[in-house]
Amino acid sequence: KHMSSLLPESQKIFRGSPAFYEQIEGITFGSSPLDFLSINLPPLCNYHCNFCFVSGTLDNQNHLSEIRSKSLTPDEYTRIIHEARNLRVRHIEISGEGEPDLPVFRDTLRHLINQATENGIHTTVFANGSWLNEELLNFLHNRDTSLVISIKYMNSKKYDGAVGIDGAFSRVSENIHLAQRTFGNHSETDGFSVYRLALFGAVLEDNSEDNAQL
Repeated sequence: KHMSSLLPESQKIFRGSPAFYEQIEGITFGSSPLDFLSINLPPLCNYHCNFCFVSGTLDNQNHLSEIRSKSLTPDEYTRIIHEARNLRVRHIEISGEGEPDLPVFRDTLRHLINQATENGIHTTVFANGSWLNEELLNFLHNRDTSLVISIKYMNSKKYDGAVGIDGAFSRVSENIHLAQRTFGNHSETDGFSVYRLALFGAVLEDNSEDNAQL
């Protein structure tokens, strides 16, 4: 279905969504060899979600060592970005398998975003938000990167139970407010309010009340 028909009546729009490129930049998808590129970091996460195959992998030292030895090098990532530019990619999404804001991925994340920015490609980072801090948020903001924080429950007991870490909801909530202070101001373009910060929540059997609050 054409994305413009899915726009909310409020005319809010997320920078990095297909609708943004159609409505704001007047892009016709398919005119380039490749429009969007998704880069998944290696499967490593600090959470212990029972539905996820990378649950608890950060605690596995053997797995961590293997990830470090087999991950792509900065030069390899640079070549990917250059090839994306040559294919006229407009947008790169950086997400999991691996959790992008983990400290172990921080140098890789910065390198990817810097390379994309230097080559005129906008980026969006999808994260669980647990390791966000002011320094990283300012870096993302200054590189014109968009940020999506995934949060399935607005109830601390449910959230902490789902991710297997006590106090996780409190930490993520604080980081969301920190992100709001950094990304909160939207821009007005052609009658649209353009935002670079979004929250993502999946609809589950036990979180209908949480979704209303979200």
